[in-house]
Amino acid sequence: MGDYCKAWVRVKGSSDLCHVLQEILAELPPLPILGGEENMISTEAEQSAETVVGSEATQLTKKLQYYLKGKKFFIVLEKVSERLPWDSIRSSLSHTGDDCCPVSAIVITTWSDDVAKSSSPYKIFRPQSLFFAFYDKARELTGGTDNETMANVGRILGSCYPEVFAMKIFLHLLYVNPNRSRTQLGNFVKKLSDCGSCKTAAKQMVRFCYNDLPTKYRSCLLYITISWENDYIRRTTVSRRWIAEGLITTRENRSEDEADRCFDALVSWGLVSPGNISGAGKIKSYTIHHVVREVISRIARDLNFADADLPPDLARHLPVHHGIGLQASQCSHPVETGDSGIVALLPHLAKSSQWQLLRMLDLEGCKGLKKHHWKSICKILLLKYLSLRNTYVSQLPKKLENLRCLETLDIRQTAVRSFSTKSIMLPMLKHLFAGQSDSPRNNTNRFKESFATVCLPSGIRRMMKLEVLSHVEIAHNVDDLVDVGQLLQLRKLGLVLHGNNKGCLGLVLEQVDKLHACLRSLSIRVNQLDRNEPTPDAEELLELASPPKLLQSLNISGITSGLPLWIAKLDQLAKISLSETYLSEASLRMFGRLRTLRCLKLRHKSYTGSDLSFKEAEFQSLKSLVVEGSDITTITFDAGAGAKLEMIVWSFAKMDYISGVVHLPRLKKLELNGDCNPDMAREAIKEHPNHPGFKHNGQHQRQ
Repeated sequence: MGDYCKAWVRVKGSSDLCHVLQEILAELPPLPILGGEENMISTEAEQSAETVVGSEATQLTKKLQYYLKGKKFFIVLEKVSERLPWDSIRSSLSHTGDDCCPVSAIVITTWSDDVAKSSSPYKIFRPQSLFFAFYDKARELTGGTDNETMANVGRILGSCYPEVFAMKIFLHLLYVNPNRSRTQLGNFVKKLSDCGSCKTAAKQMVRFCYNDLPTKYRSCLLYITISWENDYIRRTTVSRRWIAEGLITTRENRSEDEADRCFDALVSWGLVSPGNISGAGKIKSYTIHHVVREVISRIARDLNFADADLPPDLARHLPVHHGIGLQASQCSHPVETGDSGIVALLPHLAKSSQWQLLRMLDLEGCKGLKKHHWKSICKILLLKYLSLRNTYVSQLPKKLENLRCLETLDIRQTAVRSFSTKSIMLPMLKHLFAGQSDSPRNNTNRFKESFATVCLPSGIRRMMKLEVLSHVEIAHNVDDLVDVGQLLQLRKLGLVLHGNNKGCLGLVLEQVDKLHACLRSLSIRVNQLDRNEPTPDAEELLELASPPKLLQSLNISGITSGLPLWIAKLDQLAKISLSETYLSEASLRMFGRLRTLRCLKLRHKSYTGSDLSFKEAEFQSLKSLVVEGSDITTITFDAGAGAKLEMIVWSFAKMDYISGVVHLPRLKKLELNGDCNPDMAREAIKEHPNHPGFKHNGQHQRQ
């Protein structure tokens, strides 16, 4: 038989002593035919076994004790979840130690503290593995006072282990409802026990989350998985498409707030994950795990959630229920003619009786839009959402005004510089996005960004529902600016001015004063031809009767005569981005006193000095610092400055040094972009107790 015996048995909750003993014996090599030695088994052991469970267990106990007598053995009883069967098992095996080798061991694994303590209260080993980390977090979420609940928690995590994603999903379920009933957890255990692998368990956990999600948000999740093939999901784009397609509705006319609540719910249930987070702490994009995509896409197909007559790469441009019924032969037509994508299909789609009823048309990234395509687009009389972002469009037709229901028009990263008519009327328009930014490709002035956008149309005051107007150019008739101050639902305003427009900047600030009760985001860009000429009407920057106290984001470029002093009164300002402002150190000190400032971006020519220093007790809420430009060569942090700073990204033409990072207790990331000797920064990072991540990109790497 050899002199070493081992067995590994998974003990289920319903297992009795006989089953466990049979499993142990099955793991061992076959027993020889029992002879006279069988009668030598101690009477005490036999009586003990008979007392516990009866004659069948007695015979199995005799065999096991005879087999292990004088042998070294290692027996593992895995996932023991109930105390009573373990008491019986321990009673049967305890007598094998009378004549066995001292190095033998019986090990149990359990999720139950009660079982562990009843087995051997002084020999409990708690490895800090990934499993136990999840188990401890689950205990924290549930309170961990109910043994049966924790036993079920252990079984669920055990079925998921080692699939990290599946265990995370379960923690999300406990996070949204830590007081789940024993019955519900028991149902989880039962369904997971039928899964053949941890991969299958992960899919089952996603189904649990989907079924647990509030019903009103399930359609929004289905929409994401079938409309986006890649993992990148831009929050604002998805939110506005939800609204346009009627998946998000609210009586209070705050649909975007409800869309944000939906995204928060999807994050809480673990069905989407935050991707890119702005310096101000706002989630800008989301990612979706491939298991979630697979499971939810299958549910969408089973529910016939979307019309399935278009290939996936084309379907994302249209509503999920477009009802057009395009034939497969038409889908292949663009390939035959040399055209590509949804653009080539527009004339065919427009022939459908359902075309005029579409609510959403997303042409972002599509190339080849021609003048004749507008004939099809402007027929969609009920259209609410139209995106032409990142297309080659340079003109908008007069017939655009036919789209009387349009709520969102996105012409960012296009060459559109004016509307076809001086005045335009889209009565339902809420969001107008425009502007094209370009960074120079030469090294001489690589930090300077050019920006061009569409001119502000006359009569903008008639579009009283506007909430976003960003960005529009005030080029000629500055009197149109007065209309902007009448848009009392405006939350985001972006304006591009020319430095040679007399009185323009002062007039802008008058409109800001009128919008003080609604404005949340403000961007002012002044295209300055000569930096030596002060910004016109500089004295009017000093004070406002009613500063926009709700302002959270401020972007200023090209104001060279100093910044408004009323910025110091904005107690909700979370993000500031500056370029070509030539700030003095006194202005920097003013920003340091803002209690809510989380993100500071100092871009091209934003600061006059070469030494950027952060003093004690300043920038106490700052989490993100981005510095870009050729003038700043040193950055220093005094002790007590930037107590919450987590990320520093510095792009430079020349760097002398960065010091004091050891004084930043929450620092997580330091990134240097530009040619330099990074050894000094690396040494500073090594001394930091957090061991932040460090990245250096040389100039050639960035190109």
